[in-house]
Amino acid sequence: FIMAKVDGAMITAKMLKDAGVECIFTLSGGHIYRLFQECEKLGIRVLDTKHEGAAAYAAMSYAQATGKMGVVVATAGPGVTNTLTAIVDSNLYDVPVLLIGGSGSAKQELTETLQDFDVTSIYKQATKWAKRCMYTNRIPDFLSTAIRACTTIQPAPVYLEIPLDVLEVEQVDEESLVYPANYTMNTRIAADPKTVEAIADMLISAEKPAMLIGEGAQYFAEDMTAFKDLAEYLQIPTSVTLTNKGKFFKEDKDLFKMGAFASPKADVIIGFNFKADMESGLSFINPEAKWINVTTNAMDIGMNRSADIGVLGYSDLVARQVLDCIKTKVEKKENSVWLDQVSKETWEAMAELDKTSFESDRMPMHPARIAKEFFDWFNTDGKEWIHNADGGDCLEWIRPYISLKLDDAGSFPNRFFHGTKFGCIGSQMGAVLGLWAATGKPIVHTTGDGSFGQYVGELLTYAKHGMQVITIISNNQKYAMIKGFGSIASPNENNDCGQDISLPDGSPFSYEKYAAVWGGYGEHVEDPKDIIPAINRAVDSGKCAIIDVKVIESLDTYSPGTVECFNTVVV
Repeated sequence: FIMAKVDGAMITAKMLKDAGVECIFTLSGGHIYRLFQECEKLGIRVLDTKHEGAAAYAAMSYAQATGKMGVVVATAGPGVTNTLTAIVDSNLYDVPVLLIGGSGSAKQELTETLQDFDVTSIYKQATKWAKRCMYTNRIPDFLSTAIRACTTIQPAPVYLEIPLDVLEVEQVDEESLVYPANYTMNTRIAADPKTVEAIADMLISAEKPAMLIGEGAQYFAEDMTAFKDLAEYLQIPTSVTLTNKGKFFKEDKDLFKMGAFASPKADVIIGFNFKADMESGLSFINPEAKWINVTTNAMDIGMNRSADIGVLGYSDLVARQVLDCIKTKVEKKENSVWLDQVSKETWEAMAELDKTSFESDRMPMHPARIAKEFFDWFNTDGKEWIHNADGGDCLEWIRPYISLKLDDAGSFPNRFFHGTKFGCIGSQMGAVLGLWAATGKPIVHTTGDGSFGQYVGELLTYAKHGMQVITIISNNQKYAMIKGFGSIASPNENNDCGQDISLPDGSPFSYEKYAAVWGGYGEHVEDPKDIIPAINRAVDSGKCAIIDVKVIESLDTYSPGTVECFNTVVV
């Protein structure tokens, strides 16, 4: 009797399949290619990119979009180190990403073989768990531990390094292997009854409540209507972060748009996986309000803001517990003077922004005007498209429209998506691939010319995989957000230094010409009335497209978000 022999690639692929992995994101490399072959045999899609950083961001966005674990595979040395920024981003955002890294052969350690470096030490700082597996027959133990660490109640990125000989050369008897079973959490953590009642009483007694649903509420959630039902029962103004648009409810009424606008004046705020971080989250929380902090990351409880009630538990489960308790105490509210007040003030402020910015007819074009024209299309002809946004100042001009004027945001999950906390411009070009893998839908990617240059090679990734992605570039020939910081802080200095993006003669780059490389559609636009027709022509082409839109950069066109960011982070 001859036992079947298997190598590390076969073992790894089998375990990924058994863990429910549907796809891996990667860039080709000699230390990992065998894993591609075994994944393909088992029906796991191999989605390759032009840069490992983009592959890691694709895995991150796939996890954010699906609520499942994302997987990125990177070749030895520079392949793994190229993923670092996205992995740190995933760590800060509590995103479950499994990074499998190749390395030189274990037998050749300390010989400085090709692309060999102690990368595991780096990832001990950047992930929740990082190990190097030195033996082929131990892969099941190491990989199951990695997946368990990645997908516990506090999701996080993890790193498993598998040397070349362990993954591709050594073979072991398959029958001698022990594959772990039932090695991840199969129960969900809820709040204790006493705490549930305390939260219920606090919300019932609130005159000005608000609800904020943050990144992380989607991971391994089972009750997708809990937040909606709680908001409707007590008429609590509610908002979700940009990665969770459409996942829990349609934003078809003010009740589901006004949480972020209500929170600065609220008397009780309940946050579900909402981080009170200094960058942006803290600005939504009235320092005088009672703060109910429900999260799957215990380290977020009390961060920057004392929690009146801090709960470690799955957000959807706790929300349902609280609602069930509330129903035993009070009848459902049918209206809210508080919500009406917040809505009135918010829409009046938006009307002022419309007049001064979004509806501006100035030429060259105001950067806010792109957002207005794009959302007019998105709410009519573009109802089946996903919008992924990137950029600095141009993204900040989009945010008000996302929050208020995106019609029927819940027509399907992830209709709008922006998923970086680390603030890496250009990262969303990698995220586009993960979104497409998660949804299969066509995507419009809006970005600035600075962000576009970071991962421009991913346009070839889109074309190769048959994705229809329309990239709309806000081209002001500047890193406008950073120039804005300089213009505010030191108006008498040369704030174009290092911020200018143009040819030596000062003329702009013609980004639309990139599309010719893959036979796609490209168009340059300068007049606002030409934006929607250009988008429709790009749609009709059926191919990846670039629409380059000329906009102005000036002190009076910086977004309120850029100014607020400067005042919060820089000052």
